[in-house]
Amino acid sequence: MSSPQAMPTAIVLNLTSTYGALLIGSYLSFMLWGINAMQIYLYCWNYQADSRLLQISVALAMIFDTLNKYFNVATSWTVLIQRWGDLAALEVNYG
Repeated sequence: MSSPQAMPTAIVLNLTSTYGALLIGSYLSFMLWGINAMQIYLYCWNYQADSRLLQISVALAMIFDTLNKYFNVATSWTVLIQRWGDLAALEVNYG
């Protein structure tokens, strides 16, 4: 009778403290982005007489906030969707 082969032990990963926090933070950040977009719309509508420098700085703040949202989603997508189950991908620093 052949000897039974040892079953490989399963690797249990708990990603809730890392990527779970990133997802929850991203969701909350998207809600605040929507509020911010509405405030910027109202600002542009009601304060057209403000200096050009102030208007540009408000627009740049919104652009940088939008880029931050993109990078949050790209990081989450790469690790949690595109490379799901690839343990080696968790060791790579995407940031």
